[in-house]
Amino acid sequence: DYQWVNSSWLTDLISYFAFNNFGFIGISILGAFVLTLTFYFFSKAAKLDYFDQSIIFPVLLILLAPINSVSFKGQMLSLLFTGILVFVLKLFEEGRRKWIFSLIPLFLVWSNLHGQFILGLVVLAISSVLLLSKKYFEKESIGEIFSEFKLLFVVLLFCCLAAMVNPFGWSIYIEAFNHFGNPWQKYVMEW
Repeated sequence: DYQWVNSSWLTDLISYFAFNNFGFIGISILGAFVLTLTFYFFSKAAKLDYFDQSIIFPVLLILLAPINSVSFKGQMLSLLFTGILVFVLKLFEEGRRKWIFSLIPLFLVWSNLHGQFILGLVVLAISSVLLLSKKYFEKESIGEIFSEFKLLFVVLLFCCLAAMVNPFGWSIYIEAFNHFGNPWQKYVMEW
């Protein structure tokens, strides 16, 4: 009676559409496009110049080879969404506060593309704590820090709720947590 929670059901549909209409070349181009967008968002967030990119990106390609070598997969989309998350957090840190609300639809989509959205929620929570700590140590006013805390907490809460908008509801969280400590992980190349 085990019911599998397919946290990447939307990735399966995208893969099917790309392969059915454009064949293997379509899947390859889609994977290359996602990889390029991933580098773009991380580069923008870190404000890398072309020299930095020419040194860092080849190293990242080597380190990410287990994910990239198996064609278009949900892990690639999770890396892209992590890059978008980091980019949005950087914009928020720079004072563009309204961008933080774009994370809610990001998690709505991400939770339907791949179960690694849990990592995104953890990154969001840790980044929020670090950002608030930085403001505290820079001697910002307690009122401003509390205002930022409320905003980040509300966004994190709505991101958690948005992730449950999928065919499996809150079971998506249970499935993601079932992967932690699973002894079979060592046999899955992407992990």
